[in-house]
This record gives sequence, C-alpha cells and structure tokens, in this order.
Amino acid sequence: MLKINDKEIKNVDDLKKIIEKDVSILREFKYKHQITKTDIRTYNIYMYVCMYGTSEMLKYLETHFSNIKDFKDEKNTDLYLIASSSGNLEVMKYLEKEHNWDIHTRNNYGYDVYLYASYYGHLNIMKYLEKEHNWDIHVKKNNGDDAYLVASYNGQLEIMKYLEKEHNWNIHVHDTYGNDAYLCALYKGQLEIMKYLEKEHNWNIYVKNNNGNDTYLLASYYGHLEIMKYLEKEHKWTSHVKNNNGEDAYLFASSCGHLEIMKYLEKEHNWDIHVRNNNRNDVYLLASYNGHLEIMKYLEKKHKWDIYVKNYDGNDVYLCASINGHLEIMKYLEKEHNWDIHVKCNNCNDAYILASFNGKIEIMKYLETEHNWDIHVKNKYGHDAYYFAKFEKHNEIIKHLENKMFYDKFSKCINKFVESNDKEINKLTQKINLINNF
Repeated sequence: MLKINDKEIKNVDDLKKIIEKDVSILREFKYKHQITKTDIRTYNIYMYVCMYGTSEMLKYLETHFSNIKDFKDEKNTDLYLIASSSGNLEVMKYLEKEHNWDIHTRNNYGYDVYLYASYYGHLNIMKYLEKEHNWDIHVKKNNGDDAYLVASYNGQLEIMKYLEKEHNWNIHVHDTYGNDAYLCALYKGQLEIMKYLEKEHNWNIYVKNNNGNDTYLLASYYGHLEIMKYLEKEHKWTSHVKNNNGEDAYLFASSCGHLEIMKYLEKEHNWDIHVRNNNRNDVYLLASYNGHLEIMKYLEKKHKWDIYVKNYDGNDVYLCASINGHLEIMKYLEKEHNWDIHVKCNNCNDAYILASFNGKIEIMKYLETEHNWDIHVKNKYGHDAYYFAKFEKHNEIIKHLENKMFYDKFSKCINKFVESNDKEINKLTQKINLINNF
C-alpha cells in the first residue's frame, strides 16, 4: 500500500491532490534538477511510488521532474533496483520500455535486481528476469554473496528451494569471507533455514569462516541466544570455542553489547570472565572500544573489575574510547574514576593523537576545550596529531589543526610584540587617557 504523509494513495488523482496541496513538494519538483540531500522528500516520493505505486503514478511524477534517472540514494540504488526490492514488476517494465533503462545497474554493494529479488523473496521477478532477459543468475555482490546466500541471509527458504530444484544450485558456495549458507543464516537468526540445511542437506554445521568463527561464535556476536541454546541442546556444542583472534563467545558478546548473553554464559557455563583475545583485550576494554558503557558499569559493580587493565599495545579503556570516538565513556571515566587523561600507550600515543589518527574530531575538540590540550604533543617516533591527520587524509582535522596552529602562532607574535613594546604602549595609553580626560 502506497502512503505519503500518512495518507493512502490509490490512484493518480490521489497522488496529484497530495502533491499540489504541499506547495514545498511541488516547488521541489519544478525547480530541482538533480537529486540532493536537501530534497530528500522528493526522492522519497519517487521511491515510494516505485515500491508500492503504479506506472501511471510514476508517469504523472515525470511531468514535474524529468530527470528520473538522477534519482539514487546514498548507496547508489536507483529506481529500478528499488522497484525490484518491493516486487513491483509493473514499474520495472515501465522503466525498461519508456526509459530504455540499464537493467544491469548495481548499487555500491553490488546488488543487481536479481539479487534484490532473491533477498526480498520476489520469485516472480527472478523468473521474469530469467525468461525475458536471459539473466546471469550466478551474479554476485561485492562480497561474493550470490542469490542463494542472500536468500539464506534474509530467510527466503522458498527462493533457496527454487534455486536448488530449477537450477541445480551449488549450495555449498562461500562468500569472500568464507561464510556459507548456514553461517549467512546466522546473521539475522534464521533458525528455520539452519534446520532446513541440517535436515535436507546433512549440512556440516561445524563450518568456520575465514576468521575462524563458527555458528556458536557468530550467534553470540549477533545476539542470538536462542540459537546458542539450540546448538548446545541439539548438537552438544562446545561453547568454549575460539576464533583465529582468540575471541570466544563472552568476548564477542561484550564487543557487541549483548549483556544478556554474558550473564547467561556466566550463570549456565561458569565462564572464565577474564578471558583475553590475542591482543590482550578483555571484555572491559572491548566494551569501552565499542561504546558499551552499560557493560562496563556491570563489570565494575558485579565483578569488581580491574578498570586499569591494558591490552598488548598499552591501550587502556580511556584510550580505547578515544580511538572509536566514544566521548560519553571518556567523560564517565573522568567523572567517576578521576582518570589520568594524559595516559599513553606503548608508542606514547595519547587520546588526542589516537583521535586524530582515527578521524574523531569531536574527541579532539573536547580535549582542547575542556582540558586545554597541547595539540603539539608527539609520540615516541616524533609524530603528532597533525602528522597522523595528514597521513590518514582526514581533511576536516587537517584544516582544524592548521587553523589552530595559525592562531597559536599569531597569538605568540602578538604577545611577543606586546612584551617588547610594553613601555611604549604604556606611554601611548597615558597620552590617550589625557586626551580623553581633556
């Protein structure tokens, strides 16, 4: 059902009324010649019509805005792709016939219309593309996902069965990260897909991706406690498995903010809560790095955590927070734990340098404003924040630091001038006062 401004649009007349009633929308149609972030409402109307409307509605919109091929979102998804995502075959055919559309268009992730149709479960569109356009059905996304994998990812079991039956699909395909259909199903917790693969295809459930993550680890990472319990109960899973980086389910849960899973592992499995990965990060450091203040507070209160723990690189929680721009955690540590904000890692990088390296200008401005930070501080190799900003091409930070350095240099020159000419200025000031008094 097509709705705009919470009003149901059944036909062209309904669409015409709502657009002409909203003068600002009509003005955008008449005077905008290229879609931008500022006229997102215009784009949204086109998008909604392509998703839920008719070809007649789309044709009406074109009387106000002719450059229909300019309409793409921030992911470079055009109207043809959008129509396929909602199963709107009528609009797709209209775009092909009336606009000679590039039907093989892709967005930034590598999705084409066939992959979108598979992802969203529109079997009729897949069949149409195969029959009418002799489609390359084995097309893949940028990350190597094909139609079978994206279907498993989004729980489209009917599509998977169709590909198996009609196209004798290679169901054991992997993406570039080493994920197969079973692991892809985990991302959104598609337990039905997992059970289907086990039952119908005698699946190797102990498969791991390139990083050494198995189904149990990924379930903890994405917060699917139900799947973790299923694996334990039905498959007697070894819950203490680790990946290539030494991360187990408890570390993954803390990284992603899944406190419920952490508590479950503690209670049901008597977990070693002080486990660390290969880089010596524990759950407290990972919680800080990923912005999970609630977990940090839980560990402090429940387990009397050593909050001054550091990893292999010498980063503590304050530095970890600065790396990823978690200002709330930095303020918390300052207020509640009177933190040494000038702490440095093994390479003598402080919070300011790390923020610059990672493009976190908000952290830098906070440290300058609230703590009068020395922006020229250097690490053990003689590199400062400006060096790292230039190295990483963080243009906004480069400009900010150049302005700061110019201001500081100018201020020093003024102060030096004032000091050297202090006597003359005093004499001049006295003369001005005499004139004013006269």
